[in-house]
Amino acid sequence: MTNGTKRSSAASTGRRTVSTCALLVGLAAAAAAQSRPLSIVAHEDPAQPGAFTLNFGELGLVTSSNITTTDYELSVDPLRGTARFVSYLQHVQPLLLPGGISTGDIVVEIVDGSSSGTFDPFTRTFTTSEMYAVHFTGDLTAFGLTSPVLLPSSSTGLLALDPLAGGEVTMDWTGNGEFSNPFDPANPITFTYRCAVNTLFPADPAGVVGLVLIPDVANLRLPAEVARGLLGLLEESLTAIQDEQKFLAVQNLRTFIRKVNLLKGRVIAEAEAARLVAAASETIAMYGLVRFR
Repeated sequence: MTNGTKRSSAASTGRRTVSTCALLVGLAAAAAAQSRPLSIVAHEDPAQPGAFTLNFGELGLVTSSNITTTDYELSVDPLRGTARFVSYLQHVQPLLLPGGISTGDIVVEIVDGSSSGTFDPFTRTFTTSEMYAVHFTGDLTAFGLTSPVLLPSSSTGLLALDPLAGGEVTMDWTGNGEFSNPFDPANPITFTYRCAVNTLFPADPAGVVGLVLIPDVANLRLPAEVARGLLGLLEESLTAIQDEQKFLAVQNLRTFIRKVNLLKGRVIAEAEAARLVAAASETIAMYGLVRFR
């Protein structure tokens, strides 16, 4: 599985290069009416179950329980640098509150339309803010709580995607709150919380082009004309993929591969070129067509 931090490769000495940020900003403006955000539908990684933890600070109580299922849709736009959760559903085992009172089974959902944030395509990291609705089956009226409880939160996460192995998202959402103190009514109970989530998602053509190929090409700091040409082909391919124009998408990817091979060893280091060609070829293969090298 690839990690979220990508290598940079300098262009040949003396050649004019273009800022990666400026390049994507310009490409995003040109593509404003074309490609759409990428939809990442992810599910709990059974090999690495996450956990929900409450820390009651001065009370000296830290309580944690396992997450049993997580399903969400995360929308990211590598060209425009945005991210948001479209939906989120999570089941958590009961937590113990002060006094040994159990929350009962917990279900976490996101409040519709409350999520917004940013996405860095070069590090594949995102940061969002949203409101979560926490449903519970236990009787928490002693704390002045009725289901659902609304928790404002901030989320940070890292995407990793390999065309063959698939993708993963490691994410934390954190925040703080308070509720009534049945043992000392004059002093509310304050707490912080952390939800550590590990999820998986399948590789698909749009994801490979948008999350792997476009950022990797931009990170190479190529001469401006070369970079615009390669990124333009990838943007056209991404738009065609999203419009379900398979053959147009493949045509652009094959042209991209030919151009990268022509630049290999001269403008693009051989190892970087091989990696780009492999990712583009695997994308073509996802359509059931022959890999193109």
